[in-house]
Amino acid sequence: MLITKKMKHTLIIIFILLGMNQLHAQEESFVRSYNAYASWSEVNDTWNEWEDTDVLVCYNYKGTNKVALFLDKDSPLILYPLGSIENETNAEGLNYQTMNYIDTTGEKLSLSLFDNGVLMIFGVKYFFKMNPAD
Repeated sequence: MLITKKMKHTLIIIFILLGMNQLHAQEESFVRSYNAYASWSEVNDTWNEWEDTDVLVCYNYKGTNKVALFLDKDSPLILYPLGSIENETNAEGLNYQTMNYIDTTGEKLSLSLFDNGVLMIFGVKYFFKMNPAD
């Protein structure tokens, strides 16, 4: 297939517009509220019972790809990104996005945000999941 000069210009414009749209999508923050969490029991090799919580999580905090966990009303725990977002599917067929972060103490951790809203946090000190509020 022969690509004409006009087709090349059209393709360039399409790629520029798609890139601008992707850039705009990455600039938008969104917040989720979580009302329950469960930690992992290494002793029993299973999840502990769900416990009540009240946590707000701001994804793409201030358009910077950071994550802010508002554990109380005063100041958030800021997580700084270490790489890019990876889209994955687990054994049950649930889609999720995973990204690696580092917190303000230097602790490295991974966040997995599932399409159903469940957030899983994995790290040396952290290994729990959070259930979204309705």
